[in-house]
Order: sequence, then structure tokens, then C-alpha cells
Amino acid sequence: RLEREHDNLRAGLDELEDSGEAEFALRLSAALADFWESRGHLAEGRRRLEGALDADKRPTASRAGALNGAAELALAAGDNAAGRRHAEEALAIHRALGDVWGVAVSLQRIGYALIEEGERAKAQRLLEEAVRGLLEAGDEHLALWTTRTLAWSYHHAGDLERARALHENNLRQARSLGNERVAAATLGSLAMIAVHDDRIDDALSLLTESLRMWRDFGGRLEITIDLCHAAHALAFAGRTEPATR
Repeated sequence: RLEREHDNLRAGLDELEDSGEAEFALRLSAALADFWESRGHLAEGRRRLEGALDADKRPTASRAGALNGAAELALAAGDNAAGRRHAEEALAIHRALGDVWGVAVSLQRIGYALIEEGERAKAQRLLEEAVRGLLEAGDEHLALWTTRTLAWSYHHAGDLERARALHENNLRQARSLGNERVAAATLGSLAMIAVHDDRIDDALSLLTESLRMWRDFGGRLEITIDLCHAAHALAFAGRTEPATR
């Protein structure tokens, strides 16, 4: 529905920016961050959020929400430095406001950035704190995403058993809650662990299921990631022609 209304939302943001309604622009752009990330509108979303943040620098809840959104899109686009910078500013505002949920979201973003920077032990502490905060705030769905990031940190550290256990538990919970996006992402992660274990057929089966789900969602970035993972699995098995395709 948001995709169908995207031009109307763009027009609304244009009007808010032109009329100087900076805080409303922050609120609307922050609310759209997940949509922009999940549907592959990274460049547009980042431009909108950065513009709104430049127009209103007061340390408000609206700014903190937009900062977390900007961090999400920056990290998805591979701009780790900007993602961490935005999330750290958001964290300070959320803590000053006593916003448990906002603090947890900021910690999740910072934890992701720290994994990319190789600071896995610190990342794991922050991510565990984030999961507790999200569950305290009643956000089971974002807790699943954050636990997925925690599992990824263990994968990067070489602890595949811990990563697998977290992913498998997350997959069960995601299916129980009807969160197919987390389920699709987790299938892809379990596929890469299967490649490491030399279970190529299992990996390709998991990736096929994940890819079908992302195609239904229209997740362009995730489709690309699954295709890259499938190519990796095929190449690992010596099947270079389909891997190249």
C-alpha cells in the first residue's frame, strides 16, 4: 500500500519541506524509513532523512526517530560511519528522554556498525541489551531482527554453533508470529552456515525458499543478496556455470 501511495507521500514531504514544517518532515520521513529500506529506496530515503535532519537540529523525539531511520538506511547502503554517527546521536537523545524502545533501537544500529568494525564482543553486549529493551517495550518483531544481528555477530566470530542455534530459534519464533521477512532473512543465514558445513543441497533449498519469499515482498536488495549467496554455494560445489549465471 505504501508503494502505491509513494508519490503522494513524496508530495507531502515536498510540501512540508517547502513550507518549513521541519518537525512534521522529520516525523513523516522517520515513519517511512522501514518502507524505504525494505523496498530498496535507499538513496531517496537517505536524501529525504538527511534533508529533514539538516532543517531541524533540536534534540527532540522526532529528531531521534529520524536519526535512527537515517542510521538504518546508511547501514543498509554500506555507509558504516554515517550509520554509527546517526545512531549514537539518537541514543543520547532517547536516553535523555527516557525512551526505552528508542534506546534499544539505537543500540541495535550501533551494534550492527560495531560488527562491521570488528568490535564483536562490544557489539554482542549492546545487542543483548537491545533485545532486552525491545522485549520490555513489547516489540517482539524488532527483537527478532536484533537477535538475528546478534547471531550474525557470532557467525563473523566463527562460533557457527551459537549462530545456528540463535537463527533456528528465531526462525521458529518468526513463523509463530507470522513475520515472514525475518523468516526469509533467517533462511538465507542458515543457508550460509550449511555451505560452511559442506551441505550444498541444503543450502540451495534454503536459498530457494528465501528467494521466493523476497520476490513476493519485492525486496530488491535481499533478492540480490540471496542470488550472491546461491552463486557462492554453487561455486563452492564446483558448479561454476550456474554460479556465473
